[in-house]
Amino acid sequence: MGEWLRAAVRSGLTNMSYPFKQSFMRPLPSKATRKPPARSKASSRGHATCATASDPRLRLRYYESKREQDALYLLLARQDVVDIWDQPPPVPYRDEVGGFAATPLITGSR
Repeated sequence: MGEWLRAAVRSGLTNMSYPFKQSFMRPLPSKATRKPPARSKASSRGHATCATASDPRLRLRYYESKREQDALYLLLARQDVVDIWDQPPPVPYRDEVGGFAATPLITGSR
């Protein structure tokens, strides 16, 4: 054992678990109200692990299409976006046919 290692052991600097403590933390679960169904041949569904200004820990964010994935990445790149709620509950709206729509809820700052 080298002299520098003996000195480090005596001083307590070689606790082998130290470099590995908190080196891996599982991402927080998504805040989605529903999880998109499994991927099919005609769609691009998945999740991204990312953080926002209001939620600095990594969190899973689900998307159901390539367009949603692109929008997620564009929103994450913006400095004024504080939080993104992926797959929120349906937002009711009325039109000639009637129906519901679900859109991501985005919180911004000015």
